[in-house]
Amino acid sequence: MRYANGGMMLARKPAVIVASFDEEGELGAVVAGEFGRSRVVLITPHPESTPEPDAQRRSDADRSQSPLKLFANAVRFASSGRGG
Repeated sequence: MRYANGGMMLARKPAVIVASFDEEGELGAVVAGEFGRSRVVLITPHPESTPEPDAQRRSDADRSQSPLKLFANAVRFASSGRGG
């Protein structure tokens, strides 16, 4: 996934680090949580500008790790907010 020297995030509970830059999982690349009555996802790398691998050479595992799938799942998670 394309990374352009953006920040690294620390998360406090109940927020969750979904993907990290370090093996210990403490420096968040993707963090999800709640803010007020909404859900939020913060993404430091750039899934929207990461080229997709050649579709004919991708395995099922590659498709499940697709940068665009991460972006779509983040939007889906955030748009399903907690509500009222």
